[in-house]
Amino acid sequence: MILDVRTRWNSCFYMLQRFMELVSIVGSILLTRPEAPLMVPSSELDCIKEMIELLCPFEKLTKEFSGDSYVTVSKVIPLVSCVREVLENIKPKNAIILQFKEELKKQLARRFDTLEHSSILAISTTLDPRFKFMHFKDSVAKSKVFNYLNKFVREYNSSPGAATATRSDTSDESDKDDSKDEKRGTEGIPNNYTQN
Repeated sequence: MILDVRTRWNSCFYMLQRFMELVSIVGSILLTRPEAPLMVPSSELDCIKEMIELLCPFEKLTKEFSGDSYVTVSKVIPLVSCVREVLENIKPKNAIILQFKEELKKQLARRFDTLEHSSILAISTTLDPRFKFMHFKDSVAKSKVFNYLNKFVREYNSSPGAATATRSDTSDESDKDDSKDEKRGTEGIPNNYTQN
């Protein structure tokens, strides 16, 4: 069995999930031991199942945001948007779990309603070709990002260095080495999009 750890919300989720996987084994063990506590009633087992269903998207979200070998900043807005949609589509039958769902939605709104107005998150999401503006719900935030990116492109195109495609051939050998370092990772990108 997995036990709950107070400082990690997902430990409670894993504990409930493991309990549901082992419920038949736990039940048969409890039947053979008269001194053991009573088994969880079936109505509460149904509650646990519905609670796991509600928490599952949050567990996936937590795992995705905890990644350290891939970019996560551009995924924040899309993943939170997807969790909201999944949460909306879950229809619990139990009144307690329905209340729990409403509290989850309220907390999600309280913590993440202004997410699209964070310039770093919004620009990162927009520039990620997988997402662009697909998950933006707030049209004001969407237009702010669009205007900012247009302004940035105009400023870049009007800067004196933007028109220069390559360095002159008169550079000394050390400049050529610096040029190689600067261009590393920009292969395949037209010269007018890389800084020289």
